This record gives sequence, structure tokens and C-alpha cells, in this order.
Amino acid sequence: MRIVVAWVVVLAGLVGVGFGLVLPWVDGRTAPGLPLLDLFRGIDGDTAVFIGSMVVPVVIAALLAVSGMFTSKGMAFLGAVLLVVVVYGWVLQAKAVMPLGDLQAGLWNAVCGSLAVLIGTALRPVHLRARQ
Repeated sequence: MRIVVAWVVVLAGLVGVGFGLVLPWVDGRTAPGLPLLDLFRGIDGDTAVFIGSMVVPVVIAALLAVSGMFTSKGMAFLGAVLLVVVVYGWVLQAKAVMPLGDLQAGLWNAVCGSLAVLIGTALRPVHLRARQ
């Protein structure tokens, strides 16, 4: 039963993250238009091509978490932690240049979704047993 609860929480979190990627994060801009470099150099008005956007690390972390749900708890937890670090890293960079009230619904969906993925992967049992 615990694995079912873990999967439901992880999938609900991933849906939240997915909606967060297509909804505006700041100034009406969605995640595909936000440069990945904003994580390291601070938020500015630059736009990004899809491959250099915030979508890439979020999708990689989400895929790592999902594949870990099938294989190992450690890999699932690593993906979830990476997802939280990426999303919260962007929030911290944004907080340095604007009030948190200026951040829009897409970012908050990604924040809450990433936390749900982290909780779901923590709920996953270490060993998956076959029913006898």
C-alpha cells in the first residue's frame, strides 16, 4: 500500500510541475523562455531557446525521479532533490531582484509540485517485493 501512496504523491507532484512549466513564472514569461543561466548569474530580462531554458534541468530531474520509482529509492530521491534544488535555486535568484509577490502561479506550481515529488520519493519503500 505504501508504494501506491508514494506513486500517487509523485505523480500529483509531477502534474503540478508540468503545469508550472507552461504557466507564467515572472512578467508573463514561462519556463521555456527563462534562461538556465539565470540559476547561476541572477535573473535578468534575457530570453532563452528551449534547449537552454529552465525546462531542461526540470525535465531531467523529473525523469530521474520517475525512473528511480521503478528501480531504486536512492535514484528517485536524487531526482527529487535535484528538482527541488533547481526550482528553489531559481526562486532564490528571483528573490534577490524582486519581491516574492511578483512571482506568478507557474513558479509556485513548480515549487509545490517539486515538494510533493520529494515527499513521494521519501515514502517509497527501499525494496520492492513481489507479492506471493
